[in-house]
Amino acid sequence: MASDTVTGVVKSVFFSSPNDLFKIMLVKIKATTLTWTEDEIVVKGSFGDIKEDETYTFTGGLVSHPKYGMQFNAESYRSEQPTSRDGLIGYLASNR
Repeated sequence: MASDTVTGVVKSVFFSSPNDLFKIMLVKIKATTLTWTEDEIVVKGSFGDIKEDETYTFTGGLVSHPKYGMQFNAESYRSEQPTSRDGLIGYLASNR
């Protein structure tokens, strides 16, 4: 099965399981391989250290929830940290 990606900023975490790492959150899309017309998407999956207002790339696929509609089921994710020297200096100098 081919995987799609969603890169975006975590706007809010709707649900966080107290028993495991499962979370459901709203992500503001910056880039995606999906055919998706909205600027936000609900992403669900197991996530260790997710912070609101941080940018991540999620890999997985769309699933249809019977009650809540289309969601992105993330099988993996990575944080999008700046990689260039100027980007890193700007990131470290910001008040995050």
